[in-house]
Amino acid sequence: MAPVSAEAPSVSIVVAPRIGHDVTQCLRAVAAQTATRDDILLVGSGSDALMQLISEFPNARLVPAPLEATVSERRRLGARTATRDIVAFLDDDLVVDAGWLAALREAAADVAVAAFCGPVRVGRTPVGVTYRTNEIGRMLADGRLTGGFDLDPGQPVDVDDVPSANYAVRRTDLDAVGGIDARFPDAGRYADTDLAVRLRLAGRRIMYIPEAAGARPTPPHRRVSLRSLYQRRRAHMTMLAARVGVFSPTARYYAAGVLRDQRQRLREAAVLTTAYRDRADGTRRPWRRRLDAPVPVAAAAMEMAGIVAGAVQGTRWRHASRRPRG
Repeated sequence: MAPVSAEAPSVSIVVAPRIGHDVTQCLRAVAAQTATRDDILLVGSGSDALMQLISEFPNARLVPAPLEATVSERRRLGARTATRDIVAFLDDDLVVDAGWLAALREAAADVAVAAFCGPVRVGRTPVGVTYRTNEIGRMLADGRLTGGFDLDPGQPVDVDDVPSANYAVRRTDLDAVGGIDARFPDAGRYADTDLAVRLRLAGRRIMYIPEAAGARPTPPHRRVSLRSLYQRRRAHMTMLAARVGVFSPTARYYAAGVLRDQRQRLREAAVLTTAYRDRADGTRRPWRRRLDAPVPVAAAAMEMAGIVAGAVQGTRWRHASRRPRG
């Protein structure tokens, strides 16, 4: 365990292991940096392999969770169980750098900052250095998110969003905004972005710390499904409608922007539909390309359906949160 001054904030580190995922490297990288008063909370069903791994680390413990619980639900449970000053959330395949926790503690000295996050490197790709800080973790006026959480601005910068794989929040601020909203599906991991949005709306700052970095393996290539397109658009619109209102400029601009994006898909469908026509050089285009014509049309339909469903769902959430209790 790492030596830490008595004035430094204590940290609860929440990891929600997914079924079949090996969390050994993640846990060892974190445990090497924790102090005696820190703890590591692994939220899951408690398989024999996981219990054996937990037994190797004195400050790690299991927080039981149903097998069918989503990552957001398990993170919410872990946050409710946490008792330390800061609650950090890590993906189970993220291996943090040696100075990760020290960088978080140093940043926490600024009491005006409610949340902290750091770069997430994928595979062996180095973190790119950029001084255009508006590329990192910003929510634009039209509701879009810039991402950019693999970039290094060279210094800490204020952001509006957090990478779901690597961020931390003061427990008092986490409780003040109601914690993680586990109603969001795991697709797109919008529960974490939603938490960041609520912190910013409450006037709290979020800091991106280049030294608080971690690396994860390159994920296998997966074709984007129509279902995931729908879920992501629905979650994003739900977040905007619930937090700033469906008729707010941000929500309206976002919906209009998605609608504009679908023009390109419809143009693509038109090209595929006419694929049987001869090329300029007189050769025939393959007929099988015509079979792909419904794909961009279906994608456009699913994205717009997600926008509509998200607007309805977010409005319901917003009205429910304003309804008097008692």
